Amino acid sequence: MTRSGARLSTAMMALLALAGCATGPMSPTAAPAPPAVAAAPVGLDQDFLNRAATGTNGQVQLGRLAQQRGFAPAVRSFGAHIAAEHARANARLMELAQRLGMMANPGMPNLSDLAVLGGPDFDRQFIADQMTNQREALALFQGEAQLGQEPRLRRFARDWVPILQRDLQRTQAIASRTGS
Repeated sequence: MTRSGARLSTAMMALLALAGCATGPMSPTAAPAPPAVAAAPVGLDQDFLNRAATGTNGQVQLGRLAQQRGFAPAVRSFGAHIAAEHARANARLMELAQRLGMMANPGMPNLSDLAVLGGPDFDRQFIADQMTNQREALALFQGEAQLGQEPRLRRFARDWVPILQRDLQRTQAIASRTGS
């Protein structure tokens, strides 16, 4: 296409856009269509995917750290459970994302605060962090299960809600036994 042809094409696109805007004001009897309530924005599914990938990766790393640095046997055992369970969840999530043609963009967890602790101090902080992490994960997964647009992501989230609820209860039980 020549330079003048490119300018003409650009000018035509601009005129078409302006013509669409110049249809005049809406009549007083015409009301704008209400937004669709049933469908959640696609961004919600992508946000879930990113946050779930970040969370599951972080939980795997936290669980492994608890296995190494935990003082109480219950904390070390729970760390092993969390690492294995969340590694399984992450693998399923990444497989599902690939089938859906989506790409997770997980953030990097910051373990520096826990990595310097040991003994009972580690246990207290790990369990406190787990209480927060489990509650946030539960809210995230419940939100996707209810509002997600992609049915397979909704089902994935719905399947993991009871597991996250159980982990939160287990975290609370460990907290009460260890005084965390």
